[in-house]
Amino acid sequence: MVYHPDHPKRPSVYYDDSCVLCEGAAAKIRHDIGLETRGASGDLPAVINKDELMHDVHAIDENGTVHKGVDAIIMILRWHPTWFWIAPIVAFPGIKHIVGAGYRVVAQNRHRWFGKKI
Repeated sequence: MVYHPDHPKRPSVYYDDSCVLCEGAAAKIRHDIGLETRGASGDLPAVINKDELMHDVHAIDENGTVHKGVDAIIMILRWHPTWFWIAPIVAFPGIKHIVGAGYRVVAQNRHRWFGKKI
């Protein structure tokens, strides 16, 4: 996790907007939580590396800390008005490892399984 001091105090999510699954998840995050979401094809803050973003979703919390991959998923769950209670369960060490492994499999196959926007 990297601290980003220039980030506004509003949480935000950054994702691979060429991925159909990711685009749908970002729309759900905007709708359900009201968070700002930005795709990799747009302007990114200096603290977000586009190459890393193409492998892992990123979330910047209200303190300016950058969370990647399963840690970003946990943050998004914490911010969700209905699913917040799942975040501590997912963050539990053994469960986090299993969820992280599942996340990696989906992330590595997302374009093949769910499609890629042209």
